[in-house]
Amino acid sequence: MKAFTKEEKEAYQKENYCLRYYFQSLMEIKILTEDYLDFKAKKVIKEDCLNAVILPTSKNIATCAFAKYTFNLSDGSSEQFTTCLLMNKNAFDNLKVEQN
Repeated sequence: MKAFTKEEKEAYQKENYCLRYYFQSLMEIKILTEDYLDFKAKKVIKEDCLNAVILPTSKNIATCAFAKYTFNLSDGSSEQFTTCLLMNKNAFDNLKVEQN
């Protein structure tokens, strides 16, 4: 098992850590409950992701990307979900992102 560096531990603790936003957005739409992790739900906006930090060891290969999904529900209504995703920088080489 790899031990985390001091820099990695500091990044995990930051309020603007990319994956923290991901989990907070899942709490916002009630997929996760706030008692699951030690922080609160948050409606994520694009600026959150653009200003988010990632692990120092990931900076050359990954970025914190903003994602907005619209779900069309069976009753004819729709709901939007926004979040931050840790994405491989190469995912944007072809200007295509896999559906998964």
